[in-house]
Amino acid sequence: MTRVMNSSPLRVAVYVFDVGSIRQNNFGWVRANINRSDDILVVGGRDIDDLIVSLRHDAEQGLPLALGGESPQFIGVPQDQSLLGSGREGEGDRSCFAPAGGYVATLGVQQMAFVLAGLRGIARRSELDWTRWDPQDANVILLFEAFVSGRCHDVDNDAMRDAATAAVRFLQMAQGSALLTDVRPRAGTTALSLIGAVALWSGLATDAAVLFEPVLVVKPAEPYCGPIEPYDSR
Repeated sequence: MTRVMNSSPLRVAVYVFDVGSIRQNNFGWVRANINRSDDILVVGGRDIDDLIVSLRHDAEQGLPLALGGESPQFIGVPQDQSLLGSGREGEGDRSCFAPAGGYVATLGVQQMAFVLAGLRGIARRSELDWTRWDPQDANVILLFEAFVSGRCHDVDNDAMRDAATAAVRFLQMAQGSALLTDVRPRAGTTALSLIGAVALWSGLATDAAVLFEPVLVVKPAEPYCGPIEPYDSR
């Protein structure tokens, strides 16, 4: 387990799913939280329905929630045509407009929509602005982007392990001084929020202003090497 040093651990349950083919068993998700021993506990699975069941259970228990998808959650729309096709600041050589980025962005929209549709009726609203998010507020679910690449990407392409890397990094930042985004719109562009569109579609957001909001992007610098307990829905 990974230990955090803080006398008042967060109660938030952090979920991340790694976008991938359901049919080919390339989808994976994890739930990470800080237990009473100040250890980060990571539980994971490969069934998207189990992800929804776990999210709904935590919501019913009154736990604050954060949910991230490992795919581009916003893109930049430039004013100058010469910037069309340019990636976001902080992406490095993993542009959201590269062929792989385009594939996972589209699949990520569908899978995030499926998950958020499964959360209808839990009497919560979504939040995209991480600077306004209160990690003690059980009426809000923070939506964010996970960006796991390079040396942090699991050598065996294990979707659960990539999801865990992002979830643990989120918890470590949230337990520290502040959440800081690693990717932002490039200068001269305006954010077009894919996750904002999904939140509106699902009913977890009602203000169309979310379509213009970038989201927190968690891009870990170190892979998570700790254990991942199997999820048990019983």
